[in-house]
Amino acid sequence: MTGHITAFTPLIEIAEEDQIEEVESYLRDKGAVFPEAATSLSTLDRLLRIVDVSHVIFEDAKLPQNEVEGFFFSVVSFFHLLELEQKQSVVDKLCTEIMAGATTESGQLKLRILGLMFCHLKPTDPLCYIIFCHRVRLAKHLRLTSSALVDLDKLKCWVEGWSLSQSDKRALYKLLWEVYEHVNLQLATKFLVELLKTYSAASVQEEEEPLKLAEHAIVLAIADGRQLVFDDLLALPAVKALQTRKIYQLFDIFVRERLSAFEKFYKEHKSFVDELGLKYDECVRKMRLLTLASLAEECRDIPFATLTAELNLPAEELELFVVEAIGMRLIEARVNQVMQRVVITKSVYRTLTTDHWKLLHKRLSLWKQNIHVVKSSLNNFKSVQ
Repeated sequence: MTGHITAFTPLIEIAEEDQIEEVESYLRDKGAVFPEAATSLSTLDRLLRIVDVSHVIFEDAKLPQNEVEGFFFSVVSFFHLLELEQKQSVVDKLCTEIMAGATTESGQLKLRILGLMFCHLKPTDPLCYIIFCHRVRLAKHLRLTSSALVDLDKLKCWVEGWSLSQSDKRALYKLLWEVYEHVNLQLATKFLVELLKTYSAASVQEEEEPLKLAEHAIVLAIADGRQLVFDDLLALPAVKALQTRKIYQLFDIFVRERLSAFEKFYKEHKSFVDELGLKYDECVRKMRLLTLASLAEECRDIPFATLTAELNLPAEELELFVVEAIGMRLIEARVNQVMQRVVITKSVYRTLTTDHWKLLHKRLSLWKQNIHVVKSSLNNFKSVQ
């Protein structure tokens, strides 16, 4: 669903009522039965009854794929005749009919039709929200979730255009989290964070679900060996609401403490950590990386002795560990074997505090002043010439 198809224009110049009659006639030829005459029905009712019998299209195994797609495009082309709420009702019903009875054989075609319907409209059209959700559910049912992958930044733009209520946003991100939880954990975790953003400080006091989700997000963040910064979680009201719980104590260690603090916590709460599904060795490795980041922030020239003591690491393994940290872009550094020191040139902040922002402001201000000095010098040089 990356493209956008230009709005559909009927190829035949006949009245829309006649076009609807032709679609009904086409369905009758495929075995559909309409219980009442069309003369007494509104356009909405006629479209709804077309949708009701649209399943006959999939029952004709000999029907070419392009003809199946063409039929559904014909139905979509009538949407402009309806009010927004009516459109939403018809689209929801149409998507449900398309999804009904999906099998491994028919599933690919049905996914394609839903995808084409989505691309037929502008991505920010509110109807796309309904189509998107149905398509994701169908992909989950068919175990073809890779066909429904979507870039999170792009999805956020769509969500903004869809003008979703908070509950609809919550339903969307919860759906995506559940679909990808066991398929693509890194992507699923991003959707989980977006889901948690839909809960305000007030709502987390009233509901237990966001707290459980927040606990799960913390465990996933700790377990992910690639995630070394946790600012996205720290700002969430649902995570802040856990501050009196043991899970937050553990999380806080990974946010700002060093390896020794984790070792102490694990010794006192071993069963708790194990029950979370966290592996001790992986936690130690991650805490060593985070401890190195803290040391690099405090001192740019670190003796081997300090590192081996703080990281609880044998001296012969130290250089390889530093190389690993460089490879993960946690630090930029060089190892001075002669002087037995690691010289840091750049490091990642574990969390951005007010002091960090003040330091950044100070450096940017100094840079701005230096630019003015250079500019002034250049102007003086030009005037002399």
